[in-house]
Amino acid sequence: GKVAREGEYAEWFGASRGQMSKEEQAQLDRLAKIDMESQPLMAVMFRVYAHNMRAVNFWLAMRVLPTETQTFPERLVANAWHLADNAQGNIAGFSGTNDNALLLPLQVAQSAPAG
Repeated sequence: GKVAREGEYAEWFGASRGQMSKEEQAQLDRLAKIDMESQPLMAVMFRVYAHNMRAVNFWLAMRVLPTETQTFPERLVANAWHLADNAQGNIAGFSGTNDNALLLPLQVAQSAPAG
């Protein structure tokens, strides 16, 4: 709710206060003062909060990742077996040490480089 939003913003403000002038602090000290329509204020907020890890993590966790992870109707998974299973029989790009040889798809034969 409102109290949680104000508390979260207060954490951002406190962490970034040292990067702000007195005028900017007066503009940004309370969430209620933020005008999302003001381009100059948004530019100040971007400069001040762009490297504030608490603000960045909030937006990643609450906005970006939930939106991006809902883009696909099902979980996307691929491993070496999926990549090697194709109608053309094209297999490329596998590398590693000999200890992984038993884990490679059956279509893949491990060979040591010449030299």
